[in-house]
Amino acid sequence: MLDQKTGEVEEEKKRALREMMEKLADEIVDKKTALRQKHLAEIDAAGLAEEVDAALPHLRHNIVPNRTKIAEDLKKLAKQQEILAAEMKKYLAEDQARAAMSMDGDIRKELDREMEERCRKMTSLGAKTKVVTDTIAQTRDGCSQTRQSGINKDKMQENMKKRM
Repeated sequence: MLDQKTGEVEEEKKRALREMMEKLADEIVDKKTALRQKHLAEIDAAGLAEEVDAALPHLRHNIVPNRTKIAEDLKKLAKQQEILAAEMKKYLAEDQARAAMSMDGDIRKELDREMEERCRKMTSLGAKTKVVTDTIAQTRDGCSQTRQSGINKDKMQENMKKRM
């Protein structure tokens, strides 16, 4: 039932899109024809009809813009827009994931600072054990990884900007 409704909605959307494309193609043809007529009137008004006709004999023929080519161009444009929209959606999702990771990174940085501070307090009290020194080393490694992920994030953002 739901699949049937979804299919019907998709068909309705496709039909509406086809109709809009046809109307747009008609508008483009009308505007190009009107512009051509305007240019011909300007040529006549300027008294250049004979020179233009000699140089461009085909100009006075009733050439209607190719509606099929216009429709194909509109389809190509729509396809390109779909591809760009999909890419933008993908990059937006990646950006949101990176933002979530950076927020997690900020939280992690804070926790790393707290853990390192606790370890320092323990060592200052004389509790210098292998566990404490290992924890300090791990915390420092985590901090450097956090910094590296921030650098990688900046590089990815630069690459995205270059693509646009």
